[in-house]
Amino acid sequence: MHNRQKITTFVTATLPSSSRLRTVYKTNSWFSSAYHFPSYPLFAFPGAYKFSEQGLSVAYPLPNATQNAVFGVFDEWCHLNIGGKVTDAKITGYGDWNVEIAVVEPLGTWQVSLIQGFPFAYLSMPQKNLHIFCRSVTIAKTQKGVLVTRGQQRMIIEGNGATSVDLRSATDVDLASDRKQYRIAFLPSGDDQVALFEKQAWQPIKQTRMEWQVDPSKKVIQTTYRWITGTNQPLLFTIWPHMQVVSPSLSQRGSYQTVYGELRLVEGNAFTTVLPFPDLPETFSKVTNASYQEAIRSQVQKDTLLYMDVKSDPPPGVYFRGTWLGGLTSLIQLADLYDLRVEREQLLNKLEEVIKMSVTNFTYNPTLHLYVATNAEFGNEKGNDHHFHYGYYIRAAAVLLRFRPYLSKGLSPVIGEMVDDIASTNRDQERYPFLRTFSPYEGHSWADGEAKFDDGNNQESTSEALNAWYAVAIWGKITKNSQTEQTGTWLFAQELRAAQVYWFGINNPFPNGYQHQMASLVWGGKREFATWFSPDPMHIYGIQLLPITPASGYLATLANQRTIGEIQALVKEPQKHEWGDLYTSFLSFFDKKGAQTLLGDVRSAAGMKIRSLLYQTVYQNL
Repeated sequence: MHNRQKITTFVTATLPSSSRLRTVYKTNSWFSSAYHFPSYPLFAFPGAYKFSEQGLSVAYPLPNATQNAVFGVFDEWCHLNIGGKVTDAKITGYGDWNVEIAVVEPLGTWQVSLIQGFPFAYLSMPQKNLHIFCRSVTIAKTQKGVLVTRGQQRMIIEGNGATSVDLRSATDVDLASDRKQYRIAFLPSGDDQVALFEKQAWQPIKQTRMEWQVDPSKKVIQTTYRWITGTNQPLLFTIWPHMQVVSPSLSQRGSYQTVYGELRLVEGNAFTTVLPFPDLPETFSKVTNASYQEAIRSQVQKDTLLYMDVKSDPPPGVYFRGTWLGGLTSLIQLADLYDLRVEREQLLNKLEEVIKMSVTNFTYNPTLHLYVATNAEFGNEKGNDHHFHYGYYIRAAAVLLRFRPYLSKGLSPVIGEMVDDIASTNRDQERYPFLRTFSPYEGHSWADGEAKFDDGNNQESTSEALNAWYAVAIWGKITKNSQTEQTGTWLFAQELRAAQVYWFGINNPFPNGYQHQMASLVWGGKREFATWFSPDPMHIYGIQLLPITPASGYLATLANQRTIGEIQALVKEPQKHEWGDLYTSFLSFFDKKGAQTLLGDVRSAAGMKIRSLLYQTVYQNL
């Protein structure tokens, strides 16, 4: 019997206005490697796909857990083609979470439609025949095709219309469909699902689209996911662990185990999710205790001297200059908060000077549709880490305009380009793709521009992603652009939910065998306790904490006995570590008094850039 678990009811939204797929080049997506041939694995879950000379390779990745990773290896089950050697595969269009790819063979070009979260992939051929070659599986005939089985996992490959099956060997099959259409269906674990999938109406998805509503009065954010098919009949799809569905009531029909957790199979043609409205204050809250205030004021003055020292001028590279700007921006806000007007003006002069110099370091790449830094670091020129990098500049510019609005004319064009580069909501423009870095169905961003990895795309620092969306929201508020403010707010709420669920395992426990309380690097097909730059556990945790900003109150949802306990178990005297300031700040969201007692032991401000921000965070939480 199917699990008839219900998911509660709430609202609806309008259908997509058009089935037109976008074609502007899109870096930083789950399918970005398909711009290159052969591609790397595309993890759409429950299935995974790859394009090579052998054609379309299909895998059904099960999660495996080790001490430091949860991974789903792309182990091909079958290769599909029309009988020749594939010479190319090209992305021809994409929606919010679907992609269309043309596969080129000497015998003709055929189309593949992949949809994230949906158990189907659709193929349209120039002729009636589809060749299937598999390995390490068993194959049995079905009404319209074949049932492919490996262990407890099964998939159906079938044709539309009148279909014939030629089982040439135990692993070699020819299908012939009079409509030249085929589909691949991944069956969930548990009860026999063959009949359920075979009776599904043949309705390839033409477009996917989500719309959001940001309602600060109700303190909720609603997102509706819809898709266009030829028939508009209910379709099987999956609900992911981060999705809190409120409409409509959906019956669960099965489940899939993946590296992201359990995906629930349901049936329908739309659904709406809800998230709480995030707290995005424009600046820090003033500490009321007089002695704490004096400690912060004194440290702000010391930090000001350090920032004004020519020896501490900004680093040249786009990322490290950004983090330097992040510290300066917070220092300005603290100087203003505690009435240190002389220091505030000195620091604003410094910020204005550096920002004006920095905005000359960016240019538009019309081939990749990217706004790139001429002082690139970490692959910025390929699209890598743009939201990580640009969030610092956008927030710094917003704070600068807060005090010096007359600078808007010179700064707004460049900062506006940065915002559009990482968070454009215009689906009709050709300058930038829609929400470049953000993956709507997965609920989080991707950091790598090209995604040329066997584990798919990846993202390390959720906190820097959140900093980007906070910066976009604040920029929209300062410039009185409500759409930009709402976009940043929506992105922040989505990214936070994903960080809680996939990076920190909240309400989505890591499987047995994985021995950590969080994952610091999440891939399309893997979650692991690691970073790109260091095996140090404090760095692995710390990259999920920096930068500390007025919006960092969400860390209270991540700081608990499990996470704090793991840091203390893995790092001797973590407050004395290079990033001990980040640890102590993080601790203050869980153990206020305990963090206060450690302030004198914190030797470095390398994580937060300024010691006054550490004092502000700890004292603010008391």
